[in-house]
Amino acid sequence: MRTTWLKDVPDGRRWLRRLAIATVLACLPLQAAVARMSETPRSFSLQDKSLSAVQRKTLTAVDSQRLLAEDRARGKVAQGPQPIRFAVDAGVAFDLNNAGSWQKVSDGRLWRLRIQSPGAVSHNLGITRFDMPEGAKLWIYDPAGKQVEGPYLSYNRSHQGRLWTPIIQGDEIVVELFVPTGAAQPALTIGQVNQGYRDFADNNLDKSGACNNDVVCPVGAPWANEIRSVARYSISGTSLCSGQLVNNTSFDFTPYFLSANHCGVSAANDDTLVFYWNFQSPTCGALGGGSLADNQSGAIFRAAYAPSDFLLVELEEEPAPSSNVFYSGWDASGAAPASTVGIHHPSGDEKAISFNTNAVTSTAYLSNTVNAAANHWRVDAWEDGTTEGGSSGSCLWSASTKRCVGQLHGGYASCSAPTTSDWYGKLSVSWNGGGTAATRLKDWLDPTNTGIIGVDGDPHVTTLDGTRYDFQGAGEYTILRDPSGVEIQARQTPIATSFTPGADPYSGLATCVSLNSAVATRVGKYRVTYQPNLNGVPDPKGLELRIDGRLTTLGSGGINLGNGGSINPTAAPGGIKITYPDKYHLQVTPGWWSSQSKWYLNIGVTPKLADGANGAQPGSNLVGGIGAPLASKSWLPPLPDGSALGLRPAALHDRYIDLYKKFGDAWRVSHSSTLFDYAPGTSTETFTNKDWPMESPPCNLPGAEPVKPLPLEVAVQECRIVKDERTRQNCVFDVMITGERGFAQTYARTQDANAKEAAKAAQREGGSAK
Repeated sequence: MRTTWLKDVPDGRRWLRRLAIATVLACLPLQAAVARMSETPRSFSLQDKSLSAVQRKTLTAVDSQRLLAEDRARGKVAQGPQPIRFAVDAGVAFDLNNAGSWQKVSDGRLWRLRIQSPGAVSHNLGITRFDMPEGAKLWIYDPAGKQVEGPYLSYNRSHQGRLWTPIIQGDEIVVELFVPTGAAQPALTIGQVNQGYRDFADNNLDKSGACNNDVVCPVGAPWANEIRSVARYSISGTSLCSGQLVNNTSFDFTPYFLSANHCGVSAANDDTLVFYWNFQSPTCGALGGGSLADNQSGAIFRAAYAPSDFLLVELEEEPAPSSNVFYSGWDASGAAPASTVGIHHPSGDEKAISFNTNAVTSTAYLSNTVNAAANHWRVDAWEDGTTEGGSSGSCLWSASTKRCVGQLHGGYASCSAPTTSDWYGKLSVSWNGGGTAATRLKDWLDPTNTGIIGVDGDPHVTTLDGTRYDFQGAGEYTILRDPSGVEIQARQTPIATSFTPGADPYSGLATCVSLNSAVATRVGKYRVTYQPNLNGVPDPKGLELRIDGRLTTLGSGGINLGNGGSINPTAAPGGIKITYPDKYHLQVTPGWWSSQSKWYLNIGVTPKLADGANGAQPGSNLVGGIGAPLASKSWLPPLPDGSALGLRPAALHDRYIDLYKKFGDAWRVSHSSTLFDYAPGTSTETFTNKDWPMESPPCNLPGAEPVKPLPLEVAVQECRIVKDERTRQNCVFDVMITGERGFAQTYARTQDANAKEAAKAAQREGGSAK
């Protein structure tokens, strides 16, 4: 009876489950501007904008075809996988004394340098000394001023005193330094000029294979969050790999980034990493057209282990809010997923997603021999998509839990060899690695030594795909409040149990349990309730539907509420679906608990199909309630006034106070805000118990005998009819703790109703449900 979300149903929509508290409002990745420029270069305001007086250093011409051929030859003789190379160091060094042109401006001095490499498709710089006084600013851009990166200030200096810049496309780059009047002289050395020869533009003949799936295609929609965690990154400005942000058991948004050891990152070059977020095709099937402008520089090496080929770094700066990143979940249990997904940058190009429908096997690297103690997962073949050079370091996610179980080491898969295998270093092996903080993941991903070996993805924007977020209150709460006028409220009824569940991984709290027993909502100008008899004695024949307090019978044809609002029956007995004039659908599936004479509800909220994946934008506090997107940098959704409680407290007592006393009570329904109907002499206070759940069980209620649990094996047997793995696990938990086998049937009825809804939707769109 956990308060968590159901994961994706067959039609790709997300549903709030019976004890759920968080609405799934997936967001499309934000598109960056042409470049990450927060301030126009100082020279752009000069009356004379010509670069003719600026010194140009012309370097050795770049022979792209020779270098690409060299890469292919290196790949054939390499003893192990290597990161894909895209640029070479020109072997020169420039500073403020031996290169460039100075000029005075009204408020200071300006230094500029033009660097040209005939035949190059891009440049990036390794500034090996970066000492900037307060007020000094550095930019890099192309001569036309269309791609501008900067300004870089003193705080952009890495922990090694350097700065590596992102790619500027074209055969010439301009470096500009502004020093304000009165500021000390900067010390700036361009110790590495990297000449790009592998073109990442649309006309690149070395683009990734045509069998790849752009992540913006419909097949990527259920993986919108995990997609946002993946980045392409460069090492020392010359080579590329893939990787992803990962969560930790403290849920504190520490920007840990997981990739592959063979990508060659160490404590000596960690600050040379440049991360490119949201580099993906803007349209499905384009396999091109992505922007490299959403980027950031610098990281700190944390750990690596060659046998399982993992690398973990911590970004020197948190990603900008506009990057809309996600912190992925992971699983270090060593359990083999039945099917898997890869999200990566094939050939270093736009982000792609691949699908493997078969169970992975445990083998040694490049071996086909099954060995349970081996350190790699083998993907026998990709049924849809592939991987390529540049994909190294990308996660292998369990298709059912959406948790990362390993990162790509290498293999033979490609569009031209679709039946060949890939190997991923096991996260379960990397967890303890070589036994030290510098050779294992445990110290970083479980910093407080909780013993947890798996977490869901970060719910920074949404709680998509079953993020564990238990809320076991007693009373009536606002589940969702939207500026469009939609409001959904749910009544939570406490249950006395003789068995106390273990600590929830997200909150760390082991509390009592409740169930949703009634729902009320506003649909346009109408107030709709679906709840047991008002006389306090629930009728097993069914729940009562009321519109503006009037008891209403729902026929097979449904009820039209006008302006796009409606109430219709679902395929589940007693199930209803409410459609709102604006953004949402609400689906309710009831179940009758005969031994307790209680109704309980599965409640599902999803955006309308016409809205696609659009929902609350990242960091938006406009949507509120128990089920709202989490507030920025907060472990819980926003309070009614839009403020946030902040990161999860370290002490369990403080978490309990945050969750139930500050947050829960803030969203508790009042006499003036309630949408429910009440029998005479009753009100919302009748159903309120502010002492529930107790901070420390046992979970007793006056006059109620605690329900008795069922053995785990019995619960597993009862829930075998639930197809989705995550939902089935939740079903097992509910049946086991309450002893009520009927919960399994309610899950199954919800599952079947969702499948029929998906089939209807597919039929309307001229397709077929899968």
